[in-house]
Amino acid sequence: MKILVVESNPILLKIIAIKLQHQNYLVYSSIDGEHVRQLITQIKPDVIITKLRLKYISGFELIRFAKHELPNAYVIVITKINQETILQDLLKTGANVCIKRPFDIEQLINYISEFKFKKTAPITELQLSKTIPIYKQPIQLYKDATNKS
Repeated sequence: MKILVVESNPILLKIIAIKLQHQNYLVYSSIDGEHVRQLITQIKPDVIITKLRLKYISGFELIRFAKHELPNAYVIVITKINQETILQDLLKTGANVCIKRPFDIEQLINYISEFKFKKTAPITELQLSKTIPIYKQPIQLYKDATNKS
């Protein structure tokens, strides 16, 4: 699974990348968002992890572009913003998850694992008989198999 991490803090970017690589993900990164559009179109990541405030592109622009190019991409936004209206706008724009800073890296890995499981889980269709019996009488419960109460 390919993951693109867009983060302006080089230390945090390196920590996230190393943790994800230890989980056997193929990780790409952009430190300021300057070439993020080209990265998205070239590598076609399954997951995009970004923040809102970047030097060359806003998080909202990045999400819109990513969802236009890759409608099934899973977008995780890591932000310090606590305003509910902005968080709702992020979800409406196409973000799948918003994680508030400070955050636990394991929480991030769990969100990615859940997405990976949903993406790879086989879709099965439940086949039900068209004639399901409906019981109109209450079912009588007995203490033993003698049918005596």
